[in-house]
Amino acid sequence: MKKPKVAVYIRVGSPEQLNKAWIFERRNNGSDRASLDAQMEEFRKLCKRSGYTIAGETIVTGGSEASLPAIRSILSREKDLQYLLCPSARSVSRNLDELFAAVDYLKEHGVTLKYRVCSDLVGVPDAFRNLPR
Repeated sequence: MKKPKVAVYIRVGSPEQLNKAWIFERRNNGSDRASLDAQMEEFRKLCKRSGYTIAGETIVTGGSEASLPAIRSILSREKDLQYLLCPSARSVSRNLDELFAAVDYLKEHGVTLKYRVCSDLVGVPDAFRNLPR
C-alpha cells in the first residue's frame, strides 16, 4: 500500500522569530522547547511513526493573512498530498473565518489539515463550523 503523502507547514509571526529560529512550544513535561528545527524533527519522527511520506516542509513568516497564499503555493508545488500537517490550528490562523477558508481550499484539493496535539495528529472537524463567529 502507498504511504500517505504529506507537507509540513509552520508559520511564525515575525522575521525576528524566524531569524532566531524561535517559536514557543509547551512540552508535556512542562519544559519549553522553541527551536523550529526541533519542531520539524518532531514532525519527521511523527511521520515516520505514522507511515507518512513528507513531500515538502515549509516555514512561513507573517501574520495569518500569509497562510492561504502559502498553502496555495504548497499545493501548486506538491501534487497528490493527502495531509497538510502543522503544529496547531493557530499556525494557520487565529481567525476562524481565515482558518475555515484555508480548510475549505484544502478540501477542494483533496487535502486534510491535521495539527499536532501532544504527540499525535488530529483533523479539523466540521463540527467547528457550527460555533458562533
